[in-house]
Order: sequence, then structure tokens, then C-alpha cells
Amino acid sequence: MAMQNLQPQLKAIQARYAGNQERIQLETARLYKQAGVNPLAGCLPTLATIPVWIGLYQALSNVANEGLLTEGFFWIPSLGGPTTIAARQSGAGISWLFPFVDGHPPIGWHDTICYLVLPVLLVASQFVSMEIMKPPQSTDPSQKNTQLILKFLPFMIGYFSLSVPSGLSIYWFTNNVLSTAQQIWLRKLGGAKPAVNEGASGIITAGRAKRSGAQSGQGGERFKQLKEEENRRKAVKALGAGDSNGSTTSEDEESDDDTTEE
Repeated sequence: MAMQNLQPQLKAIQARYAGNQERIQLETARLYKQAGVNPLAGCLPTLATIPVWIGLYQALSNVANEGLLTEGFFWIPSLGGPTTIAARQSGAGISWLFPFVDGHPPIGWHDTICYLVLPVLLVASQFVSMEIMKPPQSTDPSQKNTQLILKFLPFMIGYFSLSVPSGLSIYWFTNNVLSTAQQIWLRKLGGAKPAVNEGASGIITAGRAKRSGAQSGQGGERFKQLKEEENRRKAVKALGAGDSNGSTTSEDEESDDDTTEE
């Protein structure tokens, strides 16, 4: 959420320094520092689930290989199915789908449809999760390319889920649902305050602050110069008025003297 709150400032930096990628990176780093935001912090929850995911994959694969995981779960025939560990190791993880035998899949239509429901749900949940969590649209070409690649990510996950134990797909689907619900609660129901305070909208870059300070300093010096010039003009005007009054007084005195003599 903190990164999304900073999107207006990031777009302003990109527009202001368009064509100067080095300056954009510098000002972006300063903005993150001022707002107290770590752009890599959002990756930590995802990275934390990787060991759990790997451990669960190994555990389910080993249990299924021993023939101990044959129980069904809701509509799923087996948590260890549909493929075997030998098929996964040989690169034939989706051999349970093809080839058809006498017009039906190798494991039959019923089990095949039951197993296919989970990848479909997984792809749909991944799309919804990405749609809710995605940041605002960016004009950066590199960001557009990244967003285009991410659109195909749910399909890649769905294809991968065809060759792993169903228990792992259930874990993945449950994680998507819980993460999506958490984001909806945080954003729309006011469950958490924005990580960036309201004053963050007034954050300006150091370069702009420096220029503003320089312009203010130049304006102050110019004001002083104009004030001094105005004072000098007033002083000169006052001296000129004094000289004029003195000359008039002298002429009046001479005129009075002439009148007296007459």
C-alpha cells in the first residue's frame, strides 16, 4: 500500500526528468528514503512462502510415492494425484491427460474432470489476486513490459499445477484466497492506515527544494537592490527639493532688499 500511495509522486518525478534515467533513479531513491518506504519489502512475504512450498511438495511427493496418500478431499480423488512421482521425474507430468485410450483419458473422464477443476480455480484465483494487488498503470515502457509478462503468469501456474500433487495446488489456491481477502480488507474496509501519511503528498525532491531555495534567495537579493535604489531616488529627490527651496528663498530676500532701497 505504501508503494501505491507514492505513485503520484513517482509519476511526477518521471514526467519532470523524462529522458534522464539516472536522475529519475536518484530522485526516486530520495523519495523512498523521505517516505520511509522499502521497495523490496513487498517481496518478503512471497519469499517466506517458498521454503514452505518446497517442503510441502517434497512431503506430498514422498508420501504419494509410498502409496500412503490415497484419500480423497472433497471432489479430488487423491491428494497425491493425478500424476505419479516417476512420471514427474521423467518429464511426463501430464501423462494422465494424454494420450486418449478408446476415446477417454488414461484415468477416465470422471477423475480427469475432478482433477482439472483445481487448476481452473487456481488460475482464476491468481487472476483476481493480481488484479487487486497490481499497482496503478505506469507510463514507463519497462513497467508495461513487466505487466504484460505478468498477465501470462496465471496460465503458467495452471500448467505447472497439472504435474504436481493436488495437495500442493490446494495450498496454492488457499494462499491466493487468503491473500486476496486480506488486501480487500486492508484497502476497502479501512482495516489499516496507509503506510505513508497525508503529509507525504507534499514531499518534494531535494533538487526541487534546492532550486526553490535558490530562487527565493535570488528574489530576496533583488528585493533589497530595488529597495536601495528607491531609497537613493528619494534621497536625491529630497536634496533637489531642498536646493530648489533654498534658491527660491534667496531670490525672495533679494527682491525684498531691492524694494526697501527704493
